[in-house]
Amino acid sequence: RLDGLEGCRNLRRLWCYENEIESLEGATCLSDLRELWCQANRIRSLQPLQGMVSLQVLAVSGNPLRRVADLEPLSFLPALRDLSCDDKHFAACELCDSPGYYEAVVNHLG
Repeated sequence: RLDGLEGCRNLRRLWCYENEIESLEGATCLSDLRELWCQANRIRSLQPLQGMVSLQVLAVSGNPLRRVADLEPLSFLPALRDLSCDDKHFAACELCDSPGYYEAVVNHLG
């Protein structure tokens, strides 16, 4: 979990990769966040990101996201333009091999 971010409300970029983070719940207070780089953690849900309307870049490679449905919360992010679930520096999320993955990404970013 990301804790202690309440005093960082104006934060625009957050790099928190390889920290064994299991939840993004603590990031919900970052309403101005534009970029979130959280690769190689233990994040299973993107649900806490739903209210982050300023988020433009999201990197989640190397997290145990398994189903295309795990991307559904991204449909509430109107500014999102760059999503990375498969990065050459980190393992791909399992959902990248799921049927409908590419269509889901296009729908959420389109």
